[in-house]
Amino acid sequence: MIKPIEITVKDPAIFFVNIYTSLVYSIYYSFFEEGGVDSMDVRIDPQTGPDHATIIRFIDTVVKHIKVRGSKALAPLRMSIKKGILSMFAALIFEYPKFNLSKHEYARIDTVIDDLSDEGKLLRGRKREQF
Repeated sequence: MIKPIEITVKDPAIFFVNIYTSLVYSIYYSFFEEGGVDSMDVRIDPQTGPDHATIIRFIDTVVKHIKVRGSKALAPLRMSIKKGILSMFAALIFEYPKFNLSKHEYARIDTVIDDLSDEGKLLRGRKREQF
């Protein structure tokens, strides 16, 4: 029980992944579960979960609302968003017993992320320039 907490505290990479996953899940929860869905007139089946169109709208909303700190107006890393989405998919599979997306729907989500990168809303590459 104490070992996972110890690993998280001692390893900065694990700490970052835990914080980022928590952030993505909290945004997901507030977007889908706590009233955001009702105001958009979107219904989520309690067995299958959100469809790919709702997930795409969620990704677009998250990317638009991320504020990056620092003197330069940098965008978040594309790789970080993709890892957060993979964590979200794991949570959706756990939460909704029949959640399943087709290969075409996964490809569509990847295309949206690539489009956001092309628009400059996400940065490609391994790391950002240091401040």
